[in-house]
This record gives sequence, structure tokens and C-alpha cells, in this order.
Amino acid sequence: MSSLDRMLAFSTFALRPDLLTQPMLLIAGSEADTKIYSDQAYGLSSGPKELFVIEGASHIALYDVPGYVDQAVEKLAFFFGQL
Repeated sequence: MSSLDRMLAFSTFALRPDLLTQPMLLIAGSEADTKIYSDQAYGLSSGPKELFVIEGASHIALYDVPGYVDQAVEKLAFFFGQL
């Protein structure tokens, strides 16, 4: 395994779950290849948490498809309004 392979495979998620105690909102698309990272962070967090999945959205679609962006922004506004 090359050093580049090791860097790309390295994950800090499991190293310090004790730091994941703050309120956490994770937003992921149901079709996002990156959703696994949201699932992992959700599982490691011991604080108040929510995983909000936007059905049909890919990772990139969450940035520029109005229907998906609107859902994410509405959820973010509600989340930050509670803090």
C-alpha cells in the first residue's frame, strides 16, 4: 500500500467520538455516495442528533437542485432556530 493509499483510506471518525457531543444536524441525499459518512458520524455522536435524508437527492444535487436545496435550507433554519 502506498502512502497516498494510506492517506486516502485514513478516517478520523473513530478516533474521538467523545468530541461529538454538540447538537448535530446531518443532511444527506438518499442517493448520495457520501451518505455513508453521515451515517457513520450519526452513529458515533453521543449528543442530540438528527440525520435528515432528502429522498432522491445525490450529493451534488443538494447544492443546486431547487427542490432539494429548499428542503435542506428549511431544515437548517429550523435547527439553528432551536439553538
